[in-house]
Amino acid sequence: MTHNVRLIAFKRIIYMFYVYIMITQGKNGSINLYYNELLIEGFPLGQMNVIDYFKVADDLMIKSMRDNNKNLREQSLAYKYFCSMIYMKKLKKKYISEEDLRMFLACLLSLVKLRQFEPEEVLLVMPRKKKKKII
Repeated sequence: MTHNVRLIAFKRIIYMFYVYIMITQGKNGSINLYYNELLIEGFPLGQMNVIDYFKVADDLMIKSMRDNNKNLREQSLAYKYFCSMIYMKKLKKKYISEEDLRMFLACLLSLVKLRQFEPEEVLLVMPRKKKKKII
């Protein structure tokens, strides 16, 4: 019986450590992405800030319109499909590559630009906690 209790406690510690590592912090904080009220990933704010991430989303939309001749409705459907695919992978705890996570970020920010989601629903910008100086 005590072995099972130890195993459960160990699994909880591993899960908390996994959640802690999942949100990466930059020197200015992090931007966390939610989809259907589930935390998908956190991206650091350091070399890139929130405006730079939105520029990446703009580039994705413009490139898709120019190269593939997709209108905004088709793009929003494709972005929603990709986001729901990543959401299902996250629910099933399957591996999601870094490239897919960056594409998810661009798709989600594009959906915010297209007014499919409110920024408060899917984004949480967390500034880095400043330490108080002791004099």
